[in-house]
Amino acid sequence: MLLAIRPDDWNLPLLLHVGGAMVLTGCVTVVAGSMLLARGNVEGNESSALTRFAFRTALFAAIPAFIVMRVFAQVAESKEHLENSDASWLGIGYGVGDFGGIALIITVILLWRASKKVSRDPASRTVLSPIATGLSLLLLVAYVVAVWAMTTKPS
Repeated sequence: MLLAIRPDDWNLPLLLHVGGAMVLTGCVTVVAGSMLLARGNVEGNESSALTRFAFRTALFAAIPAFIVMRVFAQVAESKEHLENSDASWLGIGYGVGDFGGIALIITVILLWRASKKVSRDPASRTVLSPIATGLSLLLLVAYVVAVWAMTTKPS
């Protein structure tokens, strides 16, 4: 029922925030899945291609989606006059967003370095790939928790 009484000027910022969050969650899922497949792959060429794919997905899709999500979170918050709110769902969202941004940048840097190393020597194994895989899985869990908090709005 809240949707029926919400002012119309809230709709676009909220849509862009939610859309950015969903694209971001999907991109992180693709990155994590690609890195898990690359890790389980014994042939170097496929592993190299999957690592490059994960890097490009994170750089060209996840980072822009994060920016859209974060910018329109601020816009939606100001439109809804929630700047001084103590709501726990807002705290969870901002905590995951701030942590997620830093972790996403670190993941992109690790994926970049790993893709460079694997491109030079497809048979090589680097410690950067498992770290990037772990970070992307951690991000995925954090984003699922944030989606839960934003949809259920616990006290």
